[in-house]
Amino acid sequence: MSGPRTELDRLARELVALRKRAGLSLGVLAERTSVSKSAWHRYLSGRNLPPRQAVAELCALTGESPTRLLALWEVAEAEREGGPGPAPVAGERDARTEGGEPSAVPPGGDTEGVAALASEDPEPEAVVSPYRRPWRRVVRCWWPVGASLLLSAAVFTAMPYVRESAAEPTVAPPGCRGAACDGEDPESQGCTTPGTDFGAVAEAAFPGGARMEIRHSAHCGALWARVWLAQDGDRIELRVPGRPTRQAVVRDRHDADGYVYTRMTGGAPEGAEACLLPADGGPERCFTA
Repeated sequence: MSGPRTELDRLARELVALRKRAGLSLGVLAERTSVSKSAWHRYLSGRNLPPRQAVAELCALTGESPTRLLALWEVAEAEREGGPGPAPVAGERDARTEGGEPSAVPPGGDTEGVAALASEDPEPEAVVSPYRRPWRRVVRCWWPVGASLLLSAAVFTAMPYVRESAAEPTVAPPGCRGAACDGEDPESQGCTTPGTDFGAVAEAAFPGGARMEIRHSAHCGALWARVWLAQDGDRIELRVPGRPTRQAVVRDRHDADGYVYTRMTGGAPEGAEACLLPADGGPERCFTA
């Protein structure tokens, strides 16, 4: 191990790559997960180990299988427990709000300081003419009623907007569909856009740790193969009867640590075969959808 933060940095790089492929901003991550924007910034920069739940939520949000990233998280967690490293930060919101104003509880959770502030004597009330006090009592009696009426009116007015915002977001049409996707990149064509129907239709694990999937996008009507945890020089192929074979090569350790996938073939996955051809000349390992 080259340093106490090697695995943490590796996990952070993978999370950043996943976020960029899905086109998600930190603000969108904060809105759609249980982690705040500033916390995501710390996790993606490698300053802190994210909660396991945050990793799983990011995978679910982007439609990725969590198996590999959760395995990396386990390694980073074990590394952190076994030596010095940054303390984990829970997924709760920061002590400072999104607008930058300090919250009622200090960053260290010092509730005693908050209690002390609450127990301070209130500022003395200004002297008011006795002739005005009856009006004060009237206002004190009726202001809750007025506030309730105003709140009801606001809720009634906002109901159409709430119903409109609750509608399903519109998904942009794909860049290609069916045979038009032959030889195209699945990510650049919008075939892996969150909210669309895509994912693995077949999966295999091979000796040495390599994992492969045949993936299909109903949004694009096309399929492709991908591999991770492979070795330098390994090659993968997607074979569909009557169609050109699609290939991809694991070129270096960066490819081996991430995903490598083929170009697409338009059509349904039935009858498709994916194969791993090891760089050491060993027998090819294949599976079908």
